[in-house]
Amino acid sequence: MVQVIPANVPEGTKLGELLAKNSQKGVTARSVVADKAYDSEANHRVIEEAGMKQEIPFRHRHKQAFSFRYRPRKDTFRCPAGKETVGKSSHRGGGYLYYFSQAHCSRCKRKESCLGDKETRKRVYLSERARHLLSCRPSYGRLCDIARSYSVSS
Repeated sequence: MVQVIPANVPEGTKLGELLAKNSQKGVTARSVVADKAYDSEANHRVIEEAGMKQEIPFRHRHKQAFSFRYRPRKDTFRCPAGKETVGKSSHRGGGYLYYFSQAHCSRCKRKESCLGDKETRKRVYLSERARHLLSCRPSYGRLCDIARSYSVSS
């Protein structure tokens, strides 16, 4: 099926409509293969609800997040210095923002390579999709594709 979308409309927002049209036409599929423009919580939910497999690459790749390891059983991250996150909060776009102690970050020998000049603690974002994948397959715990690394100033 071909659908022309205006240049100012992100194509990834149209997946639900495309799958619904295919369903109305009696077209059945077992999987969805798409580029990273389709990597969104809404699209993953639609695909999962339809009972299909999904092959969509993660939109974000951040090298620094690779060194932070997610621990699914404890639902925390561990930094390269061995410290664990002290809490998490819901992110406005879905998923969670895990944060480290300001006290630990300020005394850490690695802070120059980890934090910016005005930043006082490290935060790591984990999407719902990535959290689910990491809970099912702990070997994914070091994938930089899954977690994005943030720093925040006080």
